[in-house]
Amino acid sequence: MVPTDQHNMQQLLAISLAVITAATTPQAQQLDTARVERLAEGVFVIVHPDATEDWPHSNTGIIIGDDGVLVVDATYLPSRAAADIAIIRTLTSLPVRYLVNTHWHYDHINGNATYKAAFPGLIIVSQTETRRLIAVNGERYARSVVAAGSASRQELAKRKDAVRAGTPARAALDDVANRERELQELAGLRIPLPTLTFEHALTLYLGNKDVRLHHWGAANTPGDVAIYVPGDSILFAGDLLVSPVPYAFNSSPVGWIDALRAMEGLPVKRVVPGHGSVEPDLAYTRQVRALLEYVVSNVHRLAAEGKTVEETRKALNLEAFRQQFVGSDSSRQATWDDSIIRALIDRAWQSARGAH
Repeated sequence: MVPTDQHNMQQLLAISLAVITAATTPQAQQLDTARVERLAEGVFVIVHPDATEDWPHSNTGIIIGDDGVLVVDATYLPSRAAADIAIIRTLTSLPVRYLVNTHWHYDHINGNATYKAAFPGLIIVSQTETRRLIAVNGERYARSVVAAGSASRQELAKRKDAVRAGTPARAALDDVANRERELQELAGLRIPLPTLTFEHALTLYLGNKDVRLHHWGAANTPGDVAIYVPGDSILFAGDLLVSPVPYAFNSSPVGWIDALRAMEGLPVKRVVPGHGSVEPDLAYTRQVRALLEYVVSNVHRLAAEGKTVEETRKALNLEAFRQQFVGSDSSRQATWDDSIIRALIDRAWQSARGAH
């Protein structure tokens, strides 16, 4: 049953007060800027601000059954994961039994150890290929940050002096502080691997709630998992959906289309993307699929005609889609150019030449 607006306001106020209180601890910075949305009885999502100028936090799903909790994705910074745990504890006294990594990207897994420390009996779950990729890549980026740490800190010190010398917007100093926090937290980062993996489908039980995990093949990454709560018709899509512009780097566009079609076969009331606002239905899913289908079919045609990838980029007219996803919002244009014009077309062209 969906609560009344008054109930929602009281619940969110209680969460906000707990968040502001918890935010006084060193490991729980920026708690008060997260947004908690109730999707159904016992089902929530935490939508976060970006961690730094370069890295976002994933959305975090919370599914509360009568004998435990399942969390979807662990965000980018361990302090953000600690902040989310503080929020979870305002919602329930039950332990987190499962943490699902929807895929291997850093902004979804870096908080794994934080959850494991808070809930020693925790089981981390992923698709088999995702576990392999976390083992290969999980701490590599953190090591590169540490290796470049000295130069990065010198640059941050210069930026801090520069913005303080003028009359900067608060956001400028916040960006520097966020970057400093990133360097500090990633320096000692360890990422526990999933201990429960599956190939295509897995159902987990939280007493009165069943949670179904689906892997429909290589799509946005080789091991994408979507988490479906059939009793509430809620779908957590991971980065199979990113709003407002899809994230297409290193994707498998043909398989991605198939995965979105499978998602559309589920009865859903709300769809939670890996990043961005909660969708009220499958309309955005269909919009992303239409974009992928158009790009794949036309890129394959142009590749068959012998066009190079550079020629293909120039020949393909995506203006109608650009208007749908970008519109007049100039801040989205760079993302569109990088993720769609370059990454998606390149990946579709590679698939036309036989790459997976």
